[in-house]
Amino acid sequence: MRQLMRARFLPAYYEHLLYRQYHQCSQGTRSVAVCTEQFYRLNTRNNLQESQTQQVSRYIGGLKESIQDQLTLHRVYHQFEANSLALQVEAQLSRPAIKTSFYKRPPFEHHAQSSVANPSSNPPPLSGASKGKRSEVSSPMEQTRAGPPQHTNP
Repeated sequence: MRQLMRARFLPAYYEHLLYRQYHQCSQGTRSVAVCTEQFYRLNTRNNLQESQTQQVSRYIGGLKESIQDQLTLHRVYHQFEANSLALQVEAQLSRPAIKTSFYKRPPFEHHAQSSVANPSSNPPPLSGASKGKRSEVSSPMEQTRAGPPQHTNP
């Protein structure tokens, strides 16, 4: 009965058409869930005797390249594993990218040279009582800018 119905209502090239759709099944702009549903539907309608490895390979080959790249990093033996991983990768790729704007500090040499070249950034002169006298103890930052500490002989 089923064969009579097919012969009457389906075109003669119907099996060829299904086989071609199965081999050309790709994700395109659709979601992984929709692509997977179509893949399963075409797989059952074609009734091909493919191994699990062949089906997994065909399924992964029909996904977007960005998802394929991520799936090739994992060993996938079953179609349900490939499907769950593809859904996870799709969710990761659909998240908006986080833009970080960290303050980029110029390299130390550049910063030290700019303070020497720009006299306005030098500290103000000392008051009258301590003019001309150099402090015995200097900070580590002053040591790196001005060189080694200079000690005065009494």
